[in-house]
Parts: sequence; structure tokens; C-alpha cells
Amino acid sequence: MRWYLRADCNCEGAMALALNGVANDDAPSRNHAANLVAFVLRNSSLQQGPGADPKSSAYGLLDWNTGESGA
Repeated sequence: MRWYLRADCNCEGAMALALNGVANDDAPSRNHAANLVAFVLRNSSLQQGPGADPKSSAYGLLDWNTGESGA
């Protein structure tokens, strides 16, 4: 188990929750999916750095994890 957050894993989990929410009309699953994606895109450190700077060539890109090495 790794201690750092990964954008791909968090968004894959959100996708599964969203699919369950739509397929089974499960509002809590849809809400959890929306919250998870909002966290990754707005609140986590994954969207900080050069990807958050409109003047950077990396603007709009997410880090894929929060580990120190970035790998």
C-alpha cells in the first residue's frame, strides 16, 4: 500500500462509483464520484505546480501522484 495519492486510481474509483450511480439509480454513489473528482481536480496537490500556471506549457496537466519522486 502506498501512502501517496494517484490521480489515475482516484479517478478510476470515481468512474466505478459513477457507473454504479447511473446503472442502479444510486444517488450516494453519484455524489461520492463527484466529490472524488472534485477533490482531484480542485483541492489536491495533483493540480498544483506548472499545470496550474496559465503561462506554463504544462498548463492543464495533472501530476499523476503526490509522492516525493513524482513517479
